[in-house]
Formats: sequence, C-alpha cells, structure tokens
Amino acid sequence: MLLKKLVVLGLPLIWLCAFSSYANQSDQRQQLDENYIERAILTTSVENREPVDDIGDQYTHSGNDFDRLTFFTHIINHDGRGIAHRWYHGGELDAEISLAVGSNSWRTYSSRQIGRMATGEWTVRVINDRDEELVVHHFVVQR
Repeated sequence: MLLKKLVVLGLPLIWLCAFSSYANQSDQRQQLDENYIERAILTTSVENREPVDDIGDQYTHSGNDFDRLTFFTHIINHDGRGIAHRWYHGGELDAEISLAVGSNSWRTYSSRQIGRMATGEWTVRVINDRDEELVVHHFVVQR
C-alpha cells in the first residue's frame, strides 16, 4: 500500500522535475526583456521584414566557406533609441552592429558570415543606447 502511494505521488514529481529541466534549458538559450523585446530569433534569412525560420540554439554548418546567419529583433517601446547587436564567438566579441529604432514597434536585424571553421559557442547580445542588455541568445555552430 505504501509503495503504491509512493508510485502515485512520485510520478507527477518525476514529470515536474523533467519538465523543469527542459524549461531551464530553454531559458538558458535566450533571455529577453519583455518590456522592450517582442521577438528575438536566430534565422538563416529575413524576407519581407520577417525571419524565414528559427534556428534555435543549434546550427549545423553547410561546409561551404561561409554561411550567413541573421539575428532578427522586434523592438517595442524604444522609439528613437539606438540598439546594437553584439556577436560573440567563444566568449570574444566578433562584431558589433549599431541599428536605429524608428518607431515603438520596429523590426530590425544583423547578419554574420560564419566560416566553416567557426564552430563552437556563439552568443548574440542586444543592448540599447544606455548599455542595458535587452536580449542574450546562446547558440552552437557545429559541422
């Protein structure tokens, strides 16, 4: 009887722990300030001001000399203030792209050419003109 109660009580607890672990992995991939960011998506391209896909946190390089990756950001409540996309590879700043914000709902993006040897950990950080971090997006490039 005690074993039956433990199994009945334990299964939801196991499910909760597994779900919490999955949720924490998702939270680690990207953090964003919802007061200023509607969407932030790593994509292979932008068409008609929208990302064509969502790479997530894993990208397999094509093997060509370079692949282009794009970080799309939909900014809200930030009219007239600049932002920057800072691209980091292996913890080192690889590029900083300054972007204007023209309204309180503004879609913008930056792109990077990723060489076939540039595998490993990457991070895009979106900062505003006050150097406040609005988005942190981690991803891995593999061959």
